[in-house]
Amino acid sequence: GRRVVLTELSEIVLDTLLRAGVRLHRQRASGAVDGLLGLCYSDHYHEALKLCEDVLLADAGFSVKSSVAPLSLEPRVTGGSGDDQWEVFTLLKDTFGDFLPEMEVGANALAELRKRVRVAEHAEGTTLWEEGDLAEFCVIVVEGELHGLQATANQGRKRLQEVVTAGAFVGYTAFLNNLPYVQTLVVADGGRCLTVEITKDAFADFIDNHPGIAVAVLRAFLKRGAFEIRDMSRLMTSTS
Repeated sequence: GRRVVLTELSEIVLDTLLRAGVRLHRQRASGAVDGLLGLCYSDHYHEALKLCEDVLLADAGFSVKSSVAPLSLEPRVTGGSGDDQWEVFTLLKDTFGDFLPEMEVGANALAELRKRVRVAEHAEGTTLWEEGDLAEFCVIVVEGELHGLQATANQGRKRLQEVVTAGAFVGYTAFLNNLPYVQTLVVADGGRCLTVEITKDAFADFIDNHPGIAVAVLRAFLKRGAFEIRDMSRLMTSTS
């Protein structure tokens, strides 16, 4: 069918699209580095209309039966853009979506997870925690890069131990085992870092009130750990 491209979306329209779970596509002009989030293709446009209609009717108090449950994606980043909100939602869906349970009618596991995580934007050079601090939260990188630094015997200098990029976790082993962090975590030079952070209080709430979400978080951590072990094994094999 003919292509429909809508990128000049007002803030209230973008918010409704995000709450409805509509997947937006980034439109880039020729030669442009960045682009605008928007709709494309006719079927995408009509699907978005139906999902937004369901959300607006639900807000008005009507009972709505829809194949996609409305998502509560209220902004949690001060001054955060629609791009930030959508990237956070996409990361949570990609990271935990396969493990989240089907919940009772009227609830949505992904929305419950989104409500309880902490979203933060950090400037370059910001220290998130110091080596030896007791683990109070773990981090998933949405955008940007974090560096894990470890102290050396050379007059307290630190060496780069780990580079944490978008989609990766850090701090979860200490977090789960109530141990100190084994490295200092700082935002790399060159720009901001947008993160999703799971605190001890949030995880305890999952265990008490949403055990299915707690299991999903643990399964995602185990999957990440398996990847790290595999990558380390490959590295050791290649250097031996």
